[in-house]
Amino acid sequence: MHFSEEANTNKYKENLYQWLKNNVTKCSRQLFIFDEVDKMIPEVLNAIKPYIDYQRAPFSHIFNELLGGFFHSDAIKHNLIDHFIPFLPLEEKHIRLCIKDEFKARNVHIPDKKHIQEILDYVEWGPDSSKSFSKTGCKGLSQKVALLVAKHSDKYFPDKDEL
Repeated sequence: MHFSEEANTNKYKENLYQWLKNNVTKCSRQLFIFDEVDKMIPEVLNAIKPYIDYQRAPFSHIFNELLGGFFHSDAIKHNLIDHFIPFLPLEEKHIRLCIKDEFKARNVHIPDKKHIQEILDYVEWGPDSSKSFSKTGCKGLSQKVALLVAKHSDKYFPDKDEL
């Protein structure tokens, strides 16, 4: 579900409320994960308030920016959040590990350093002044590695025709 247009706030609230209600009714033990909550309209987040305090259905909210919609929602105002766990941004060394893991997942155990650098160049870095952290973590790296492996399959899998 995406909730980005303010003009549809009431529709989004009703859809989310009904979706949560139906899922909790089907199975009382649910885990709900909301990603990129910082991009959601605060009023839409208020639709989940009746369910946040429901003991058998934990909610996990993932956000990239502290000043997004979540911090203006009723969940914060009414102290319904049990734990706030910040995830630190990923530095280049962490992104390199993600890239290497993606290569390994494709049976490429020793990727070409130029290819690793090509993927690092694809990553959007910030903050603008220092460019020390990946703005999107490891998102999108899997697809980029897959494209590179396919493009250079003759290098990585020279014996593929013999199979």
